[in-house]
Amino acid sequence: RLLALRAEQYYSRPREVLQSVFSFLNLKTDDEAAWSRLLAGAVAASPDREARKPPMLGATLAKLAAFYAPSLKELVGQLSDQPDARRWYQWMRYGIEEVYS
Repeated sequence: RLLALRAEQYYSRPREVLQSVFSFLNLKTDDEAAWSRLLAGAVAASPDREARKPPMLGATLAKLAAFYAPSLKELVGQLSDQPDARRWYQWMRYGIEEVYS
């Protein structure tokens, strides 16, 4: 079994995403004190990350896109029954070029 998660969903709604992970793993999640401790260190995306990211060479981007395309296509096919399948398909369609451009 595989549980696919999006980082942007975790950043915006960490408890909801972690709840889905715990549910997937059949773990108990009704302890509010544990939730408080767990979410106290929630990850936040750095607002200046894009500014600090060095540019990627076009040749590198092309190699990455070619390398990951088959696996990405297979993964998206496996996720076709998920409620957000259309977003996964769009992500695959634009692929790594959209992510890194």
